[in-house]
Amino acid sequence: MVSDESETPKQNITSERIENTKSADEMSRVERRTKGNKWLYDQLASAGYDIDDWDDFKNALANNPEDRRWVYDKAVEMGLEMGSWEAFDECQTFDKRPQSNITVRPLTGDKPYASQLGRTWTGENYMTFTTRGEVDYVVNVKRSSDQRYMNHVYIRGGEKATLYLPDGTYDVYFYSGKNWDSQKRVGSVTGGFSKSRPVQKDGPVELYSGYLEYTLYPVTNGNLRLEETDVSDAF
Repeated sequence: MVSDESETPKQNITSERIENTKSADEMSRVERRTKGNKWLYDQLASAGYDIDDWDDFKNALANNPEDRRWVYDKAVEMGLEMGSWEAFDECQTFDKRPQSNITVRPLTGDKPYASQLGRTWTGENYMTFTTRGEVDYVVNVKRSSDQRYMNHVYIRGGEKATLYLPDGTYDVYFYSGKNWDSQKRVGSVTGGFSKSRPVQKDGPVELYSGYLEYTLYPVTNGNLRLEETDVSDAF
């Protein structure tokens, strides 16, 4: 125990060591808390939740019990191992960062790169995508003229999704695979399939006051011909 200021430490060097150890412990706790909350922030953002920037998120966890409870509940819904609410509320975080192999498979309609790719553009035109159950997809749409990101969507195998876009000419990229890993690096983004197929591309395709339908499995008399491309082109 560190002596009160009114008392004279028996050995100054011992007192200094105790204080330095305390400071290191406090720094360690702060560092763990920051890393844990940053990881949690990235998970919620990649799942498409509309959350504040990192500084506001950090302050909300520390100062607002209602925001803290909302974050905890959403994380539990996503399948993250959060421990008890009481421990999270007391520490304003979990005390250690979850292992990287803890992963949450996005839902159809999610935008796993929402916090990484920038502004999403929407409009009255749309593309629909129908899949079978073998693999999941991330469909990413870029403007053909300058490869500017426009919109993207996650689609679970066997399900259907729709993307809305403004008038334009687009390249459509198809990234598919199994076993979503939220820590995997894919091109310029984080989050991807541990078992993936080559990225494929369709385009340029024009979309003006209309829609396109993609059936992402072989069909009789189908006319979709995709070309293989590099993952860095897609993301």
